[in-house]
Amino acid sequence: MPWHYDQTCQEYDDSKKNQIQQNEDYILNHTKPCPKCKKMIEKSDEKDCDKMVCACGYRFCWECLNDYDTILKEGNHEHKKSCRHYREIEPPTEGNYFAKLAQKKKVGLA
Repeated sequence: MPWHYDQTCQEYDDSKKNQIQQNEDYILNHTKPCPKCKKMIEKSDEKDCDKMVCACGYRFCWECLNDYDTILKEGNHEHKKSCRHYREIEPPTEGNYFAKLAQKKKVGLA
């Protein structure tokens, strides 16, 4: 046990307990488990992009933890409905992406 200058043993023990509680609170409030490997990952700044990449290589949304490759491939409707990035699928209308994609498929370009 390290020597504790200017503290009684009780003060030192209380201080250590407080440090441990502060660390646990920080981890609980600022980290999330990677959906793939379950290791805790921290977002450096709440204002940053919600696209996260874990050390294991898995890419996911910080808000809803859904797979980011699927979101990129399929669209924002692949976020969980509770996620602020979730968007309903738009019905094909002239000029939107889905209408253009449907047209490409009809002519064999997609």
